[in-house]
Amino acid sequence: MRFNSLKLSMRNYDEGHVSEAITLSTHIATFVYDHGKKNQSLLTLIGNKEKVQFKDTAGPLIGNNLMPDALLCMASFGANGGKYSPMLHEGPFIYPDLRFKEWWNNSVFRSPSENKEMSRRDFVLGMRNLAGGSHVSPNWNLNFASLERDNPGGLIFMNNGNYRVPEHGPEYASVRQIGYELDVTLRKNFSDIIS
Repeated sequence: MRFNSLKLSMRNYDEGHVSEAITLSTHIATFVYDHGKKNQSLLTLIGNKEKVQFKDTAGPLIGNNLMPDALLCMASFGANGGKYSPMLHEGPFIYPDLRFKEWWNNSVFRSPSENKEMSRRDFVLGMRNLAGGSHVSPNWNLNFASLERDNPGGLIFMNNGNYRVPEHGPEYASVRQIGYELDVTLRKNFSDIIS
């Protein structure tokens, strides 16, 4: 049941409903986020989260890069301007799968100009807590909140002679890519449960 909700949320995002990433963040958290002993994730309840290797499409951050590193998404440009898009299965993805703690906590975004790094955990829980995926907690993570207003990814494009920034920063596409990674991981390791 929960897997079908995850898939529906990803499909809605892919059909152009970018704000569906907010709902998607809640589904991802339900699968993997443990908060104390009373609030355990589905994968913890199944008993396999620490044993499973999670799909990694990001790889390591590039050291000393002067440009922002948004490893879970890419900048794309078209007739209507620029936006951040998830890579889904389109990337090189030569990276080995990771144990949960590394997958969840490794940095996947860096803005050198603002000295910010963020992990999958930051993206998922930031969207879930700040954007209202399951509740709103205004003091949760200021790095996540600044993505919405500061354009730390640095993407600027020209449209009809005017400089513009994308409507959404890298957070929405990054959450969608995390959903893709989780989907691949679940299909590989839990096919008997999710089919």
